[in-house]
Amino acid sequence: MSTITLSRIADKHPDRFRIKYDDAVKVLGPNAKVPENNSLPTLRSSSKIACIGTGFSGISLALTLQNDMGLDDYVLIDRHKEIGGTWHANVYPGVSSDVPSLHYSISNYLVTNWSVAQAPQGETQEYLLEVVNSNDIRRHCLLGYFVTKAEWNEDHWDIYLRNMDSGQLTIHSAKILVNGAGGLVYPNEYNPPGLDKFKGDYIHSAVYNWDVPIEGRNVIVVGNGCSAVQLVPKVLQDMNPKSLTQVVRSEHWIMPPVPHQLHKLYTRMSKLGYFGLWLVRNFVAILSDLRFPMFKGNSWLSRKIREFTYKKTHTYMVNNCPKKYQDILIPNFKVGCKRLIYDRGYLQALHDPRVDVKKSTIAQVKEHSVVLADGTELPADVIIACTGYNIGKNLKQIDVIGENGVHVNELWDKEGVSAYETMMVKHCPNYFMLVGPNAGTGHFSVTTAIENACIFVKKMSKPILEDGVNIRVKPEKHDEWQETVQSELKKCVFGNVEFGGCQSWYTKDGHNSTAYPWSQYEFYKRMCNPKMEDMIIEKDCELCGKPKLD
Repeated sequence: MSTITLSRIADKHPDRFRIKYDDAVKVLGPNAKVPENNSLPTLRSSSKIACIGTGFSGISLALTLQNDMGLDDYVLIDRHKEIGGTWHANVYPGVSSDVPSLHYSISNYLVTNWSVAQAPQGETQEYLLEVVNSNDIRRHCLLGYFVTKAEWNEDHWDIYLRNMDSGQLTIHSAKILVNGAGGLVYPNEYNPPGLDKFKGDYIHSAVYNWDVPIEGRNVIVVGNGCSAVQLVPKVLQDMNPKSLTQVVRSEHWIMPPVPHQLHKLYTRMSKLGYFGLWLVRNFVAILSDLRFPMFKGNSWLSRKIREFTYKKTHTYMVNNCPKKYQDILIPNFKVGCKRLIYDRGYLQALHDPRVDVKKSTIAQVKEHSVVLADGTELPADVIIACTGYNIGKNLKQIDVIGENGVHVNELWDKEGVSAYETMMVKHCPNYFMLVGPNAGTGHFSVTTAIENACIFVKKMSKPILEDGVNIRVKPEKHDEWQETVQSELKKCVFGNVEFGGCQSWYTKDGHNSTAYPWSQYEFYKRMCNPKMEDMIIEKDCELCGKPKLD
């Protein structure tokens, strides 16, 4: 347990903590391809544990392995050339944490000097690098390697890696495979008719190009979700566009900002060192989890919290959103049905005379303009698509092949994306997912959920490494979990048309593979107490070669 005081060099030199645009396009762009050069010899390596990803998940796992288990034989694999995951790759103007950074950090490494309650991307990336460097984690990282396939081979995983520069293949073997790849990475591509004829500059917020000039130009922003709400005020404030027109399809609840008193309290308590920061962090965590009933059920408590939050948020939007846009932007569905968005100057920015908001879609893009569905034509020099992320693409990017040749992607296509306790996929021994299917929380810090998931990995890894066993979830228990989760989510607001009143990216074709239907305290208890009776524990690969799985 220690504190970190950031140099805050990211405040003055943010470009040092941003992914280079060409590197981002190479890995995340619409035409990104993994290079293959089979003329080079195949390399082989091994470790006891391999983890995909070097963001909060990978770093938290590394700390668990090193500090809690005393394990040094592990690797973290990342397609990018730098550590940081989401916070290395997402660099659009205004990008910051939704959750107060004191809570959105690793519990044993608390920062004494966040500049604001919700720190910007550069500070978060600087923090992650500081944690990595102070714990000598970088020597365990394979950077610039894309995992194309992971295959169970009798008693271990063979992980197929391609070097993103040379295309050379490395097969890395590990007894345990952990998938810590984040979901908010691949852009949800936007391709309206005529975009290929556009003479201006097109940018997707998930692969932002800081070399594109904004000053004095007509900017079109597509979307009004979290990315757009963070981006719009920053573009207006720092980049001086001639005009900014936001084209929106639907409404979102814009929550009041995090109270400034919280940052004052944080600043005062930081003088007490780690203990003071720990107290404030836990105060935020408890308050956050206490509001979970707002997202689920119709109990008296649920209705009261939902009513209080609705009134507070509705009043805030009415008082701060320009009247001419209120019918366009204020929703009529329940708070939480879509991702919560906290205002960081967005509603005030809409009062800027350079701003216009249109509720429509772009029907056609011309060389120097866009045409909306109602026929309105708008001048356009820059189009910024804030259309979110392709969660499904990231989940299925790796071909995971479990026992008896079961392909997880095919399994998910047939039965729906799911993982037992958000952590384990059936037919996949010694395979764990951090922030896996249904691990998302609409009200809490995902970094705490990651740390709790690492407790589960630690508890399951000990018998695997110490006793030489392989552990997989019983298929019937996996299926029971999936049925229970989907049933419970029907009582929740997350993208639930019947209960929440809206459709959102939480749900696809009636199946919600994103949200967690219980409190984070419940998640913590489950992670600390894995049900070994739900597991098949085998030694010396007793089931290898046996016919037909359940």
